[in-house]
Amino acid sequence: MTAVQIGPFQRIVAVNWSSGRIRLRYIWTADGGRDLDTKTFVTWGGAALGGSVGWSFGDSASTYRPGSVQTLNLLDWVSGDNTHQGGEEYVDANLDNMLAYAAASSDPSRQMVINCSAHWYGEPGSGQVSFRVDYLEGASGPSLSKSVTITTRYSNPQMVARIWVNGPQLQFL
Repeated sequence: MTAVQIGPFQRIVAVNWSSGRIRLRYIWTADGGRDLDTKTFVTWGGAALGGSVGWSFGDSASTYRPGSVQTLNLLDWVSGDNTHQGGEEYVDANLDNMLAYAAASSDPSRQMVINCSAHWYGEPGSGQVSFRVDYLEGASGPSLSKSVTITTRYSNPQMVARIWVNGPQLQFL
């Protein structure tokens, strides 16, 4: 998988995120710090949808399809909590279910965003974290990554990236 350099809010060329699943990876080196805690959540028109996943949140986030009793799984915190000096936490995002929610809503053009944030529970070290987006089943295109600096600690999540699902666009912060 090839990495691509992109800037804030630039359209990601040659990436098809209109279906499938993507993996959101928060990666830190041993000198980067100890015990990075992550928080990932979806917003629909600015309002939270399905809850947050990550440390002190749930392992998955789901919601009901509008006008139905069908449950749509949006996010899965696959890695669990990593408290080590250096490591990785990651979340799988189900774009098919997010777009199914939008299509069944009364306003499918409302913006759907995956919000990706993190903070240090342990010592931050240099605070450098690599945030990476990989495609999984059904999605295609290059993996995208960027080094970000996490300075916040103790349950004060700092936004590192936003992914516009019905864009598709990615903003590294």
